[in-house]
This record gives sequence, C-alpha cells and structure tokens, in this order.
Amino acid sequence: MNDITKLIEVEGSHGELMIDSEGYIVSAWHEDPQNPEYDDIHRFDLVEAEKYFGKLSASYDILDLGFWTKDGKYEEPSTDFRKECEADIEIYLKEGEAKQ
Repeated sequence: MNDITKLIEVEGSHGELMIDSEGYIVSAWHEDPQNPEYDDIHRFDLVEAEKYFGKLSASYDILDLGFWTKDGKYEEPSTDFRKECEADIEIYLKEGEAKQ
C-alpha cells in the first residue's frame, strides 16, 4: 500500500500524475481524457533524478524525469529543459543579489 504522504507530483502540459517513491503511477489526471498522453509511461526513473538533483523533490515537471514506457523503452530526461531551468535559477539569484 502506498503512503500518500510520500507521493510525488509530476506535471506536464497534458496532465498531472502522482507517483510513488519507486516511480510508479498511482493516479493520473489528463487534460484530454479521450486522448491520454501519458498512458504509455510505466515507471519514472527516480534514481537518476535523485543523483542529478541531489535529493528527491515533492514535484517535478515531466521533462525533468526519465522514464520507461510500457514496452520497455527508456526516455531520457530533457537535458535542454534542465539547462534552461538552471539558467533561470541563476538569473533569479543574481537579480536577488543585485537588490540587496
């Protein structure tokens, strides 16, 4: 049984998923229920995410995480998206320092 306090939210432009601490989807909400975009995802790669980010977060953008599809194919996390987010954080931190 999943501990609801340990669920992780994964958000994307086509819906939101809740996953357990092993990366398995426990619930899903789809933007278009007639065409669920994330139904092919079997499991998210939280081991890689923890290595990359240093610790697990309570929520992620779907582009931040790698995952395995139901047919066993591995989809890498988006390195471009990660770099873009890191650049945004650096700008935000520099702006904060300039205000001090």
